[in-house]
Amino acid sequence: MRTDNRQRMSNARLAVVQALYLYDLGDNKAEDIMLSFIKGELGTQLIDEDPDTGEEEYIKISKIDEQLFKKLFRYAVDNKEEIDEIISSSLTKEWPEDRLEMVLRAILRSGISELYKRRDVDSPIIICEYVDIARSFYNQGPESRLVNAVLDKISKLIKPQFIDNKQACEI
Repeated sequence: MRTDNRQRMSNARLAVVQALYLYDLGDNKAEDIMLSFIKGELGTQLIDEDPDTGEEEYIKISKIDEQLFKKLFRYAVDNKEEIDEIISSSLTKEWPEDRLEMVLRAILRSGISELYKRRDVDSPIIICEYVDIARSFYNQGPESRLVNAVLDKISKLIKPQFIDNKQACEI
């Protein structure tokens, strides 16, 4: 079971993905979005769908790690163009940039931001967190494998001590 601090960090990562998605919609300023998440006005519930019945249940989630949320969201917003270039150069012809949905792009932006901003955390830990987030949106679809591949490729450039890893996250 996760410790409260680890859960808050995981919740912050998911909140950053959600906040980046909202930012991409273009209706709100980055600062307003960030404050809404910090105040708990956004990002406080998850929807859990029963696979058999299709019924949805809202589940309240614990608080986010505010420092991590702010650090990653600000970095992703401030470096959006550079991060998007990194994403674009990491994709293959089988998965071109125009195939990336907004949620998937937000997951990759957040993951890349964390790889850059949290060099003290082992890359496989970061990558697995974002693969889990991708799974929460896409189940076992190819998107989680794409997140794993792209973040693993980038992590080897940023954090070369993990260059010998065959695969950062079990998928």
